[in-house]
Amino acid sequence: MKSLGKGLKSYNCKIFLPKMDFSTPESLLSSLRRRGPALPNSSSLDAVSSLFNSPPTSNPPATSDALARLSEYSTSERWEELAAYLFLSLAYLKAKPNTNPNPVLDELTSKSTAFLLHSEPRVRSLAAECIGECVKMSADPKATFDACFKIIWTSVLQTYKISRAPIAPLKTSSSDPAPVTTPNPDPSTPENPAIALDDTSGWRELETSFTALISIVTSLGPAPFWDASTLEVIQYCATTHVNRHVRAESINLCIKVCEIWGEKLPGQFADNVKVVLEGTLRDNWSQVRMVACKLCRSYLDCTSGLQESDEAVLAKYMSLNRFYLADGVRIFSQETWKIHVGDGKAVLERNFRSVIMWYLKCLDEDNHVVRESAALAVGEAVTKLDEKVVETMLEFIVENVKVAFYDESWPVRDRALVCLAHVAGRFGVEDESGEVWDLLWGNLRDQIWSVRDNAGWGIVEWLKGDLKRGTEEGKLKDLVKRFEERVGEAKKEPKRSRKDVEKEVMDKSMHTNNQLYSCGSLAPKLHKSANRVAGCSDCMVTRPTRLWEVTDGCIYLLSHLAVASVVEDKEIMTMFGQVVEATRHEIYVEHETLKTTVMKAFGKIIEEKDTKVLKKVYCNYIIDYVVRWIGGGGSGDGLGNLMVFEGERCLEKIAKKIGGGIARGRVEEVCGDSGLEVFNRAMMAGGGVGGMEMGVGGGVGVGVGAGAGAGAGAGAGMGMMPPRPPLAAGGSAKFIPSVQGLSISGATEL
Repeated sequence: MKSLGKGLKSYNCKIFLPKMDFSTPESLLSSLRRRGPALPNSSSLDAVSSLFNSPPTSNPPATSDALARLSEYSTSERWEELAAYLFLSLAYLKAKPNTNPNPVLDELTSKSTAFLLHSEPRVRSLAAECIGECVKMSADPKATFDACFKIIWTSVLQTYKISRAPIAPLKTSSSDPAPVTTPNPDPSTPENPAIALDDTSGWRELETSFTALISIVTSLGPAPFWDASTLEVIQYCATTHVNRHVRAESINLCIKVCEIWGEKLPGQFADNVKVVLEGTLRDNWSQVRMVACKLCRSYLDCTSGLQESDEAVLAKYMSLNRFYLADGVRIFSQETWKIHVGDGKAVLERNFRSVIMWYLKCLDEDNHVVRESAALAVGEAVTKLDEKVVETMLEFIVENVKVAFYDESWPVRDRALVCLAHVAGRFGVEDESGEVWDLLWGNLRDQIWSVRDNAGWGIVEWLKGDLKRGTEEGKLKDLVKRFEERVGEAKKEPKRSRKDVEKEVMDKSMHTNNQLYSCGSLAPKLHKSANRVAGCSDCMVTRPTRLWEVTDGCIYLLSHLAVASVVEDKEIMTMFGQVVEATRHEIYVEHETLKTTVMKAFGKIIEEKDTKVLKKVYCNYIIDYVVRWIGGGGSGDGLGNLMVFEGERCLEKIAKKIGGGIARGRVEEVCGDSGLEVFNRAMMAGGGVGGMEMGVGGGVGVGVGAGAGAGAGAGAGMGMMPPRPPLAAGGSAKFIPSVQGLSISGATEL
């Protein structure tokens, strides 16, 4: 029990070991002195530290004694002293002139290879680094390389044979995922018994052996070390091995060889790299896929860009990775595409069949991240590639994208809707059975707002495609019918308070006795449909659709309809009347979310519609609705504040579009003095819109900074107005033209 100070309670305090600092020999020796419990060879630290004195000692017997003391560290049972031996021996060799023979170098070379199998990763990493430096410092680097390579490769082959032996299935409960099995067992080792190994442990020797290979290959330089059997092992470990770290380190070995050889890369190894890339650019682990992308760039550096002979193998994988969910993979792949591909459009068109077949195959992969990326890639292909090229496989594309509408992962459905919207808008969709049309309407009532939004966009794009061909009449009548059936669903929503919603979301039965997975586990991503499991990457929504969400989907549809001008403006206003009627039902907590969607729709109409049409048809209606609902300030919680924010943005956009003075007059005409208060508050929250600045209480602020105002209130310049302040008693808000060169107008779009 340890007291933490006067007047404080006593707590049990854990004592943490000081961090081992490997930045310099002096910092490492200091770390060893602080390390507890005391190290076996702690008494020799002063002698060892003399090796790194400045200026160096000129006493040969003392130096020999210090080196002997340092050598004793290599037999310690504590990993700290083993790591110190490797690090300090290497630092000593780098600081002293190389002699031949060099007993310190010979000893470090032999002992480093033994430490490659140590249980401590820091010891293994230092051993791998030491082996590479020993090859570089050796009097005969090639002979030292051959000796080290033989030892390392023997270790690789032993673990490689184990990894290809049949795996004994582990005992699992009925709720566990299927046991891991190794594909393609090696027929040359039938005598090996079944061995129980998983994908995350037991592979440190193989991973470290590849790290050591990278180190010695770097030291040797451009000299071939491989034959056909060597390349076969590297290919297997990079593309098929069950452990992701082994795969990544095998790829790193290929990267290093490409960097060393450059444009002189031998054809045998180049062929090996292409096989590795074909298997690793589609790896399910993002870390492995990222390393594969680096190998791809290194290989293209060697070949001076993507050659036409490599397009059939690499183009489809490189192209898909430009849309991958992981930022590192996506951004790096996009940069590689710009650097090495050149005319990407021509490359994709030349290889369109193989590329699009790969995209569509990925739409049915187990990993939802891959399916989502594939949907985005298909959307790009049907939008940007030549129409004649796309039309050769258009029907096949639609049939496969349709399958994604049934996906249990909402991001996949979301991206598939975007893809279909592109197809419908550019080519139109042949749908004799009506299945795709029904699927669009089904996603219009999804639990996720972006899915509803994109479903509405897809429906409108479909109508635009039919309009080009003159076949829109039937679909338009069906749209109006379905809209009228759905838009009033929110009025059937039962009474539900915020506490009711919180109780439902926090239901313990939903979060109890579930299968647990590590944060990086692929299990949540790689099960579909009936085999779904929970996890941090799970993107499945299991709750039923709320009635208000059905109406919400209709609002998104209506906003796209209004902007696209597919339906007459008067008909749009009639449909908005039905929406407004549905929003009057306020006995459930999400009613303000529904109103927020309406105001977002109004904002889109204000931005996209012609000014004359806006003033003639929509302006007064929007002002009446917005002022009425935000006048009370909302409920005061997050949903209410968002509704007020979107409403104020609508008023700002109107003022910017038709002019502040005209907008103020319209508000006064429609809503009277109470509406003017709401309008003034919105303008002050936006800092002045439409080239006008506003003071409060009779004062007017002009320009950037602060301005003084006369009367009961004070005026403020651009950027100085507090959000939504109350109007001063007895004051009035006035607009004046801004002074040219002083005022900056316009609200910020988020």
